[in-house]
Amino acid sequence: MNTVKAKTGFRCDFKVAAAGAIALLMVACGGGSGNSPGAGSDSASNGGNSGNGAGAGAASSPTSASAPTGASSPATANLSCPAGSGQGTGGLQFYSPSGSFSYSLSTVAGSAQDYATLTWGVRYSNVNNLASSSYSGSLRATLYAVKSSFTGSGAISGTLLGVFIPSFTGSGAQSASQVKVNGYSTTTVVSSSVETNPPVGQYCMVAALDEYLPGSCSSPDGYCFVDWLQFPGPATFQ
Repeated sequence: MNTVKAKTGFRCDFKVAAAGAIALLMVACGGGSGNSPGAGSDSASNGGNSGNGAGAGAASSPTSASAPTGASSPATANLSCPAGSGQGTGGLQFYSPSGSFSYSLSTVAGSAQDYATLTWGVRYSNVNNLASSSYSGSLRATLYAVKSSFTGSGAISGTLLGVFIPSFTGSGAQSASQVKVNGYSTTTVVSSSVETNPPVGQYCMVAALDEYLPGSCSSPDGYCFVDWLQFPGPATFQ
């Protein structure tokens, strides 16, 4: 299972089956360090449904989860944050060949400035019978702390903890921010800007994948919502 080192205090990882329906296999949250390599695609926050630049694919939801351990969820935790994920849009979806996704925070102090790191990947399945030379629009990922479990309905409403511009490499990458149809790539990225943690309390952690398709959704910056995943177990900001 791949892990990502927290700069000072907290990380959360989960691992899912690499193919077909995504079934959650392992969860680990807590303080500590680690660092995982990667090269990959990126996702974004919320917005309207996105079309695809040139590909197709489908995602599925984790089906089981073990309780997270460590600093993120004390015994008195009562916020339910089950692992979950979307189905992708137009063939674009969160994906990792190892089945591992993770995030880390430089601090879990409430309302403190923080740098987040996210390990993630994207796959572009050709569900629309596109030309083999097709590729996605530019991609990005975002990470949010939300007050209740996200189920994929409506926009993600919460505290933005990071915006992650990918640095894709390998045969599945069209560019540093795009993936080829029938290809995939993964990446480990530090947020492009420092953000502010939510106030003290427990939150569910949700990542979103966006594709740049100006005019295809109502998002003012042109990035349209493509997919999402929720890490299992609440994160506690103290």
